[in-house]
Amino acid sequence: MQQSELSAFRDLMDAVMDSYGRPHLSDGALILDFQALTDFAFQEVAKAVVEYKRDPVSGRFCPTAAHLIAQILGPQPDAGRVLPDAYREFNPQDRYALPALPLSPEEKASLDARELDRAARLEEERREVGKRIRALRDRLKDVAKPFPQDRQRDGA
Repeated sequence: MQQSELSAFRDLMDAVMDSYGRPHLSDGALILDFQALTDFAFQEVAKAVVEYKRDPVSGRFCPTAAHLIAQILGPQPDAGRVLPDAYREFNPQDRYALPALPLSPEEKASLDARELDRAARLEEERREVGKRIRALRDRLKDVAKPFPQDRQRDGA
């Protein structure tokens, strides 16, 4: 929108607020919304208002600039997609948790490759820890051996 369309935008937003029974926007709030929507033509914004009001779910609530931007841009292709690792954090006992969406073949292949790399790293770490534990046990055996004078005193 252009600065010259500010008065038309004010009229549009006044009509929106009237239709929702809300007070008109203050000058500051109007300027903020106007600036948030400057990337779009006034006709796009006006059309988004009408489309928003037609939506039976979201149209029940007074729109914000973000609602209008979402209406103009439409559904985003990756909206609602979950990261491939999200299944690890899914807890079915959590009543607010949503299960991960099915992965695409590319995501699954990427996940499989990452899982194999991770499993190899974990196995290597496990071997290293095992070596350290054996070395510590060997050192403890040497330390735990009784001294000759202790054996004589204990009657051994």
